[in-house]
Amino acid sequence: MEVLNNQATELTGSVTIKIEKNDYESKVNERLKELRKKVNMRGFRPGHVPLPLVKKLYGKEILVEEVNKIVWDALINFIKENNLKLIGDFIPAEDKTKFNIDAEEEFEFAFDYGTTSKPFINYDELNVPYYKAEITDQDVDEEIKRIRKNFGQYIDSEEVKDDQDIFYVTLVELDENGQPKDNGLRKDEILLSLDLIDEKQREQFIGKKKDDEIIIKLSELIPDKKRRAAMINLKEEDLDNIGDDFKIIITKVKRFQEAELNEELYKKYAPTEEIKDEEQFRARVKENLEKYFEDGSRQIFKNEVKDTLMNTVEVKIPEDFLLRWLEYRQKDKPEDQRQSKEELEKQLPDLVKAVKWNTILEQIAEDLGIKLEREDAVKVHADMLRMSLANYGIDVSQLGEEFFMQHAENEYEKLSESDRYQIDSVAFENKVLEALQDKVKLQERLLSPELLEAKLRGEDKTQEVKQEEKADTREEKEQAQEGGENKTEEKKKTATRKRTTTRKTEDTEEDKEKKDTAKKSTTTKKSTSTTGETSAKKSTTTKKSTSTTGKTSAKKSTTTKKSTSATGKTSAKKSTTTKKSTSATGKTSAKKSTTTKKTTAKTSKKDDTTGKKDE
Repeated sequence: MEVLNNQATELTGSVTIKIEKNDYESKVNERLKELRKKVNMRGFRPGHVPLPLVKKLYGKEILVEEVNKIVWDALINFIKENNLKLIGDFIPAEDKTKFNIDAEEEFEFAFDYGTTSKPFINYDELNVPYYKAEITDQDVDEEIKRIRKNFGQYIDSEEVKDDQDIFYVTLVELDENGQPKDNGLRKDEILLSLDLIDEKQREQFIGKKKDDEIIIKLSELIPDKKRRAAMINLKEEDLDNIGDDFKIIITKVKRFQEAELNEELYKKYAPTEEIKDEEQFRARVKENLEKYFEDGSRQIFKNEVKDTLMNTVEVKIPEDFLLRWLEYRQKDKPEDQRQSKEELEKQLPDLVKAVKWNTILEQIAEDLGIKLEREDAVKVHADMLRMSLANYGIDVSQLGEEFFMQHAENEYEKLSESDRYQIDSVAFENKVLEALQDKVKLQERLLSPELLEAKLRGEDKTQEVKQEEKADTREEKEQAQEGGENKTEEKKKTATRKRTTTRKTEDTEEDKEKKDTAKKSTTTKKSTSTTGETSAKKSTTTKKSTSTTGKTSAKKSTTTKKSTSATGKTSAKKSTTTKKSTSATGKTSAKKSTTTKKTTAKTSKKDDTTGKKDE
């Protein structure tokens, strides 16, 4: 066998593989002998079918399979030996391929390929800002206030005072004389609050007590027809079948009361810990806030370092070849799913960026000796499961880390290839950037929680952020101390700037009771549980970024694409195939195990027919 590399340009080329008879003959014969033992044919004892007959029936198919194995093993070795960072997949050059098993015993295959240039990363000059939140006493006070509200409850109250109260009512439909209508509508246990009814109608409810009655027009109480129907559990069209005059009988009034600062609250907030006094409670709340904002800090760092590397590191990419590869991939799709060249050209800029970023990540991994292990991917899967449950309002702190890891471990192998690929891509990027965080010089900068969250959301508060960066860098603080400058008070004012928290909060009892009505009136506010250790984490804006360039990980099955084989023909029912394809960046390793689709050449229909007759 001979493998020739024909370099067309700096980043593109073709590889030609020449195969002789002695490369495959012994393997084919061995396969035929093994197959002979299993063939059952009328007129022959099992395992005693003549070898020439077995060869006549199955020889061509086995020959094609063995030749394809040789070809694709040669391609993988070609990638490794030349340390190529392939883009996409090999594209068969069918015009240069010679594979006629009916007339020849020596074959020749050719494939075009594209590569990226090797990026150089100067870690010593890579300076990236690392934003941290400075948690003040005021931040802790605000968080405790929120916690007390989350764990608060409704207690019985004598009268309706303000929008902190809720009240249950009975609705009774009235006739034209103001009397309960015969067979009219009656609804019990309707939950209302002042903020759920029309502003003009609220005054008449203030001061009302249990058993008080109010005559109202339902359309004025809740003008929105959809909300009105939902409140009384009717369809909108059914509202036309009832009157508008109703009597409201108040049956119950409740007022919201925040939880007291005591051991009962501490236990609800951190069920697994022993918190005995307010000082310990404040310390735990501050710790949770720091953890929450640390997650945000890491995410901002990832965004910052990605922008820095993408703007400063050069990676050459053959865009013409990348477009050819996109077009080549269309061949295996049904016609109604194929995209035009114009549509593919629109996708090209984003794909070029993805290829560049993945190439940079792989280079960092190579430089720092980073390899993705299966447990890295399982951990990311566990985090995704945790976040998914939290978004449904489940208190994930009660389930424990072991629950999520065990569940993720069991489910990981059952995921589809595309889902595993996405998880592995996130895990690989996370692992590389975490290692990079320890490698580069971090410019630590302090921000108020409000501005840190704004930066995490990508909101434009550039001037404010710059002002705080200038005031809060560690380096300038040290210089200010050395120079005797007294800016302490000014910095304290900056650090304690009031923030509007954007964290998702747990449904309080108030939220839950109002939510029942709000669901009916379509005006409820969404909230999620944030108790105990997870209270600070649940609203982290997490972007699951999956590389579209095909980074494959340990024990991960690459999202395989159909590859045209050396012959360009797919074997019809007999051939059981394994796919060998390179990832979108073409990075191949021992664990990636990139494989190809076995294919068959054109075989004589006459031979096939003869074989079937003999059988």
